[in-house]
Amino acid sequence: MRQKRSSMPRCPHCGGSLITMATEDARFGLTVLQRLTLEFIRSRIAECGVSPSYREIRDGIGVKSSSDVARVIAALVDRGHIVKMYGRARSITLVEPAHASAA
Repeated sequence: MRQKRSSMPRCPHCGGSLITMATEDARFGLTVLQRLTLEFIRSRIAECGVSPSYREIRDGIGVKSSSDVARVIAALVDRGHIVKMYGRARSITLVEPAHASAA
């Protein structure tokens, strides 16, 4: 039987809750894990200026495997939320929503 997480995922750097879901992400039909990952990436880039590694994302969102992170990152790339240069470390870049650049 799968164990329940005892606490909500927290950013390892600022301690903030990663359940702060942006409303524009919900409109695009992201899963909870995809939203957590995207929010974690946003917070790390805003705080540190570089994208997190897969291990940092794994620890930050509370999954057990880096392959789970790779699967979520691939889904976010497919949906157009991020761009990744494969074969390069820390190469995740956020894609600005079309409605934000038009404002």
